[in-house]
Amino acid sequence: RYWVGGTGIWNTSSTTHWSTTSGGSSGSSAPTSTDDVIIDANSGTGTITCTGALCANLTVTASQAVILGASNSTLAVYGNISFPSGGSFSASTNTLTVTISSSVASKTITSNGKSFRYLTINDASGSCSLSDQLFVTTFTINQGTFNTNNFNITVINFICQSNSPTTINLGSSTVTSNSPFSAASVVFNGTVSPTFNPGTSLFTFSCNTATFNIGANNVSFYNVSFPSTISTATITVQNASSTFNNLSLAGTIISNVSSIYTISGNLTVNGTFSVSGANAANRVRLKSAVT
Repeated sequence: RYWVGGTGIWNTSSTTHWSTTSGGSSGSSAPTSTDDVIIDANSGTGTITCTGALCANLTVTASQAVILGASNSTLAVYGNISFPSGGSFSASTNTLTVTISSSVASKTITSNGKSFRYLTINDASGSCSLSDQLFVTTFTINQGTFNTNNFNITVINFICQSNSPTTINLGSSTVTSNSPFSAASVVFNGTVSPTFNPGTSLFTFSCNTATFNIGANNVSFYNVSFPSTISTATITVQNASSTFNNLSLAGTIISNVSSIYTISGNLTVNGTFSVSGANAANRVRLKSAVT
């Protein structure tokens, strides 16, 4: 199905903006989970509001001003996602939630530098892999297999909510929790501990306040670094233990502020555990969560 006619509603019933050919006549049936959707140069401009929308593969080649998703939009993709490399197309405006669901055994995300607002992997029967760097506000992995293919992830909130079997393969990727709003988080929770293969990956932060919550999951990491932008951070392990290769806690460079790191739970560092204040006025407080 090709989107035509610019601004409109994408749901499971409306035929107003769908054609079987690029730039063709509208009136074709709305896409199902087995229909590929293409948004191209003949799709027009404006905002596509997704109301319980779904499709198989989603291919966007449009470089013009198309906004995919308005406030509280939801889109379920059962295949691959491919966004254009240039132009003014956007998929991150407002609160669009894109869910990768199960249909095709092996799926890929090609974002070409375009950002997602909310991206969820909920793929019980297959795997989802990156083909380039991922930029996303909140990234949630619920179930299935996720492969970074060694590409980096820039995210505010990285969440593994594993209530079903989940596998995460990070390879040599760097996951940066980067928040312009001062707070960012990496959270592992759920009732099923994921199969977490850290490879030689790095988790790091670029924010003022960081939360690193391993919950009750036995998860081992490679390198984790809290850099000098951090003023307060909480490292939480609940009824589990976590192993690191290197763990680095740096003092803030914010004038006359002491960094505070609160640790709850058992941490094992096999390589180097580094705690470094910036200077005499920027020290590090390392404390337990229990008095």
